[in-house]
Amino acid sequence: MKKKGKTKQEILFEEKTKPFLNDYSIQVQDKIDRKKIKEEIRKIIEAAEQRINKLNAELTFVKELLRQEIEKRKQVLEILRKEDSLLSERVKEISCLVRHEAAKEMRAGPSEPACRSGLQTTLRCSGKEPGY
Repeated sequence: MKKKGKTKQEILFEEKTKPFLNDYSIQVQDKIDRKKIKEEIRKIIEAAEQRINKLNAELTFVKELLRQEIEKRKQVLEILRKEDSLLSERVKEISCLVRHEAAKEMRAGPSEPACRSGLQTTLRCSGKEPGY
């Protein structure tokens, strides 16, 4: 597969190597040596481009993993915000029940065992002591 015209890369290669090769040509008169040098430089450039392409692919992969992780963390934060709200409500309910039970015991004295099987959750408090 032949390319038409010179690519930007080929033009840059020639611009960068021409002065070096011209200076070096004074010392190296043999065309075979010049051709070998050009070939070695081309191989170095090709290897560097392959390495750059590989690193770019790795970078793209890591960026995608990072994007996915950020999305997961956003979802977790949203769930935690909702759960925090529910937990706060539950803590308020429990605090209300504790205050209610304490007030009840202060009025009547301890008539029940200290340990009970569960909390009643039907009582609601709105920031005040329950009225009797």
